Amino acid sequence: MQYDQAEHRLSHYIAALLDRILLEPCWYSAIDHFAVPMGETDENKKIANMVRFQRLKAMGVKPAHLDWFVYQKSTGIYAQIELKVGYNSPSDGQKTTMKKLQERGIPTGCAKTIKQFYNLIVDAGFLLHANAENIVTEIEARHAASDDKAEMIKSGEIKKKKYKPKKAGPRYQWKAVMP
Repeated sequence: MQYDQAEHRLSHYIAALLDRILLEPCWYSAIDHFAVPMGETDENKKIANMVRFQRLKAMGVKPAHLDWFVYQKSTGIYAQIELKVGYNSPSDGQKTTMKKLQERGIPTGCAKTIKQFYNLIVDAGFLLHANAENIVTEIEARHAASDDKAEMIKSGEIKKKKYKPKKAGPRYQWKAVMP
């Protein structure tokens, strides 16, 4: 059985939400800190995790960083938000990061749903699209449908579609126009 990356799926829909509700000029990005490797044994997974954490550290990724960074130039608001799914809660390091951010007046929090993420953005004071509430409802429905499909794939009720590479060859036809 392949590992289901529910937090990655939630992050995907958070990106879709921010694309549609946050007014420009703005900047936002997520950072992926952890992924469960597909090793055959627990020992292989431990080694792969160790290598991944060493690589992230070498790249400058600090431990206990939060998942989402959101900045809006017109308001001057910068926020960092952690995503969690299921019964997971922020690590002690992440809790310390959130506490330090709050002490410095930077909006922060932990969200387990799209609606919770949205509420953190609203509470921070970001300028949003006038139809933001309806967009949140739509994105939540799309996320719920993707969770349902992932659960059906996991249970074997439906099969995951396999990637089929496209045929080689030109994708566009260009015509030379003679003057």
